[in-house]
Amino acid sequence: MSLFDAILAGDADAVRDELDRNPDRAGERNDDGLSPVLYALVHGRADLVEPILDANPPLDVFDAAAVGRTRGLEELLEADAGLAHARAADGSTPLHLAARFDQRDAAELLLEYGADAAARDGDGRTPVELAAGDTRGLLSADG
Repeated sequence: MSLFDAILAGDADAVRDELDRNPDRAGERNDDGLSPVLYALVHGRADLVEPILDANPPLDVFDAAAVGRTRGLEELLEADAGLAHARAADGSTPLHLAARFDQRDAAELLLEYGADAAARDGDGRTPVELAAGDTRGLLSADG
């Protein structure tokens, strides 16, 4: 079973076993360009994010925003502020992901770096339309 199959199946033991054997797998991408961290989140398997993060994978701007790793996110943005406007294959920006997964601190940081709260993803949705919890209030007040 591949790491992505184990995530989709919600098999925490298989995810841990695979990452114990080969921690580098935590940094791989699937055919859609998703990291295991983002794949777990997108497929409603937030419970598997921590075991994946425990393998210390490299996080890009999308991963860092989605899981709220603000220190890593800030380092990425300091190196290239344009990443606040980056687009994933589906048209999502890092702010879309921070909003969708209710990462208020990450959303605030992205806004500080000029992220566009009115940006539309590939399905025409803005971050506020995807926002959950506290992040919805932040983006609603901001936009």
